[in-house]
Amino acid sequence: MAAVYLPVYIFLFAALMFPGQSVGQKLIADDSGEGITIHEGKKNVLHFQYKPKSYNGQYERAGYVHPLYGLNGEILTEDMPEDHPYHRGIFWAWHQVLRDEKKVADGWISENILWKPGKMDIEKGPGFIRLCADIYWRLITNKDTISLLKERTVITVFVQKRNTRVIDFDITLLPVVTNVSIGGAENEKGYGGFCLRLRLPSDIRFNSEDIDIIPQENAVKAGEWMDFTGSFAGSNMQKAGIVVMTQHDPQSDRRLWILRNQKSMQNIVDPGNSPVRIPDAGWHRKYRLVIHDGTLNTERINGLMKAFKNKK
Repeated sequence: MAAVYLPVYIFLFAALMFPGQSVGQKLIADDSGEGITIHEGKKNVLHFQYKPKSYNGQYERAGYVHPLYGLNGEILTEDMPEDHPYHRGIFWAWHQVLRDEKKVADGWISENILWKPGKMDIEKGPGFIRLCADIYWRLITNKDTISLLKERTVITVFVQKRNTRVIDFDITLLPVVTNVSIGGAENEKGYGGFCLRLRLPSDIRFNSEDIDIIPQENAVKAGEWMDFTGSFAGSNMQKAGIVVMTQHDPQSDRRLWILRNQKSMQNIVDPGNSPVRIPDAGWHRKYRLVIHDGTLNTERINGLMKAFKNKK
């Protein structure tokens, strides 16, 4: 099991320097030995699975979020569903993992690859809590396993404000050996990258920039954010929603989205079916989730998107 280092000085510093920030003190991290669960007061926020978990001995994966909870405690995600047991809540994965331009593993279904947890840090400040996790991608060979990439994932959970909660993901892939590449599905869909396996109610709605988006078989072009809203807690309950934002392509405000209204994941296509080499300095992506109560309007989403894009 991965060692977990809790920098106590950060907790004490926050408590001494920000005694009036009572809201920030409500966020708590509990370590179960399998992963970290974040709470705000009595509310569950999310669980980060840092220890490898499998489906009947298959599709083992570590380093993903499930459950992700709505503001009223409803569970928004699914883990290892029967129709696609390699889907894992909020996850990031690619079909093509290459070494020296030769495909050596399939990260989507965890074929010829293992996920080994490294160091895990938990930091706390006024109004947020942050998980910093290292995960090593290890290639299975005939004789042993070797590390290909070091994944550094930073998840920052902010306190709830009005009818929203913001959760930021900062993901960096660093090569451990030379000439490692990743790519999406080897077809027209090209899916791969940051994904959400959401529970999908019958009234699920996809909206980007105040335009309803209709899912297609292949990727659809839409804006930098997508709002998923529906009756996640049941048809008799208040609706809930989750907005997904991406800022990794400063040259364009258009993105390709794989969208599904039943039994599948949602995906921001990146990089597509043509593999890209992981630079020596690392391959870096940022995403933001905005959890809301189903009443979040476009003007406020655009404001949160602007703040996200301006964030260093």
